[in-house]
Amino acid sequence: MFDPAAFTPLDWYWLASDGRIYSSGRNMLVFPHDTGYLTFLAKSGGATPWPTDANGQQTTAALQAVLSYYGATIAI
Repeated sequence: MFDPAAFTPLDWYWLASDGRIYSSGRNMLVFPHDTGYLTFLAKSGGATPWPTDANGQQTTAALQAVLSYYGATIAI
């Protein structure tokens, strides 16, 4: 189950509807069978949905907008 107190946006996983998985802790896209991602799923219960832009699209820019609030810059 998701624990909001455990939410760490700079070390988190974000899942897009097309299957992309972004690791903010590693600043990269990962595969569904990635060991770190599987460990995260076991502990957290699931990834956060990839943010959407004003048009409802899950874009890199929308993800950057969320993470920039925490001082992160993504490079994907």
